[in-house]
Amino acid sequence: MKHLIDCAMGREKSELVIKNVRIFNVFTGETEEGDVAILEGRIVGIGSYEGEQVFDGGGKYLLPSFLESHIHVESSMLIPEEFARLSVPHGTGAIVADPHEIVNVCGIAGAEYIKEAFTRCGAPLDVFLQLPSCVPATPFETSGASIGGKETEEELSRPLFFGLGEMMNFPGVLGGDEEVMRKLQAAAKAGKPVDGHAPDVRGKALNAYRAAGVLTDHESLTAEECLEKIRRGMYVQIRAGSSANNIDDCVKLVNAYNFRRFLLCSDDRNAADLEKGHMDGILARLVAAGVPAAYAVPMATLNVAQCYGIPDVGAVAPRYFADLVLVDDLISFRVTSVFKRGKLVAREGKVLFGSTSRYLPDEMLGTVHIAPLPADAFRMETASGRVRAIRMQPHSLYTEEVLCDLPKGEICVGGSPLCKLAIVERHFATGRIGLGLVLDYGLKGGAIGISVA
Repeated sequence: MKHLIDCAMGREKSELVIKNVRIFNVFTGETEEGDVAILEGRIVGIGSYEGEQVFDGGGKYLLPSFLESHIHVESSMLIPEEFARLSVPHGTGAIVADPHEIVNVCGIAGAEYIKEAFTRCGAPLDVFLQLPSCVPATPFETSGASIGGKETEEELSRPLFFGLGEMMNFPGVLGGDEEVMRKLQAAAKAGKPVDGHAPDVRGKALNAYRAAGVLTDHESLTAEECLEKIRRGMYVQIRAGSSANNIDDCVKLVNAYNFRRFLLCSDDRNAADLEKGHMDGILARLVAAGVPAAYAVPMATLNVAQCYGIPDVGAVAPRYFADLVLVDDLISFRVTSVFKRGKLVAREGKVLFGSTSRYLPDEMLGTVHIAPLPADAFRMETASGRVRAIRMQPHSLYTEEVLCDLPKGEICVGGSPLCKLAIVERHFATGRIGLGLVLDYGLKGGAIGISVA
């Protein structure tokens, strides 16, 4: 402690001093010129300092590293080691990760794998793992594992899990479902946060959802719904993912009174998009849409830390960890250098960490088990000439039911805007198949097969 104070006072040299930078202050929205002194991975002072090592920031803006408030790592289609190699050069210093997909396939072993893979590769990325709350995702599907209230109580007592993942079963919350109540009570007893997933939950239903302890939501359908959730004390996550985003709705609301209640997240981000950008790209989109940088930057830094109670991250200030990024400007947010605990870990898009070794336990392999499919497995018929279809909406996960006219008899979708959809049970080779029709998917010919639904 004395050494820290001596360095802060300037009586001793710090280990590292970053000079010639414009420091962005998330507490006031100001920028100030000066040096940042770092000792043992923490910031000890801002002002004029000397260090054993000096890094010239080249007049660029110095920000706290970015915090991703909600993401499913496996949706990137990357192993954790490669996720880190793509995200860290874009300034990502920490993620709140919900391993919903892999746990629905592999159970708790899937979550343990995600955390262990990040740890073994030495990724300079803090991973706050949420225990998935919906395994299976709905009562109507077959999953590779099942996590009930008893298992939730046991798992939330472990340090592996930082909180309870998005509570998609909001009908279960509102209806007082016994198993759901047990999961929420387990999170409350453990003092761990609960993420939300509540499209179109408003009025008294929203009161109940919030009273149950749910902290965040990234699924609002309108600006009015976002505002209502903020009024009820929730954090609204502005989502800019590969499949869905609500930026256009949220930017209309952001002002000096409420910007502290917004967080940034990508939810699902595929590898191609992650290579182009992560939180840096979302920040650029917000500013381009008219949100001042003074409001936008805290949404990817301090707000996330305060929402989840993560100490000593999210700001460039004494005592905070030296998790820092240098960007060209507060418009493009192009990241040039990334520091983790005061160590340079990426520069000009190139990582300065990691190895070629990979951790992949046997439990993660060979998880797709499908029964033999007969030639007519996907055959569909209509006796009336009218069929129900699922209509997709651009940049949204929200869908609606529509009725379409087709010739009676066997359904052939060629030449129409419809596509056939088949859900094949892939865990236990039961041979069960669910069939339906999708409108406006955009596929004109051929077929797509995926193992993530």
